Amino acid sequence: MANRLLESGSVRLLEPALSVLDDASALSETRAGIMALLAPDAENPEWTVADGIVDAFVPPGFLVTWGDGWVQPKTHCLATAALDVIVIAARFEPESGTVALEQLVEIAYGRFAAGGLVPRSVSRPGRFDIGGVAYLAAHIALDSSVSMGGPS
Repeated sequence: MANRLLESGSVRLLEPALSVLDDASALSETRAGIMALLAPDAENPEWTVADGIVDAFVPPGFLVTWGDGWVQPKTHCLATAALDVIVIAARFEPESGTVALEQLVEIAYGRFAAGGLVPRSVSRPGRFDIGGVAYLAAHIALDSSVSMGGPS
């Protein structure tokens, strides 16, 4: 059966590609897995976990995004995906939120260890802007192996 070209406005897709978009990709599942590790629980029900680009955020919590060097090929089917978990403690005010930020980073480390992940690095605390609002935050850089593009 030949592929049919579908056009809608400026978007052009080959029909078989649509079935791929219906299922979660390895990258989507990786990001969702990180979010699940950071999900609020009975001990810490008050924090927010969000992903991608947001225009507002209610601290404290975690924002899961892709990191620089997003996908680095290892073999034809395996790659390393870079994730950036932005740990957000509070609105940015001098000498506020540092202890909360330290606690959130420690909690995230424990959750990542439970999931078999070792962070590559953690940035120093600093200002991070979302929607024109400044927050006190740190970035935890993670690498995760993903299987992509191989035979299914």
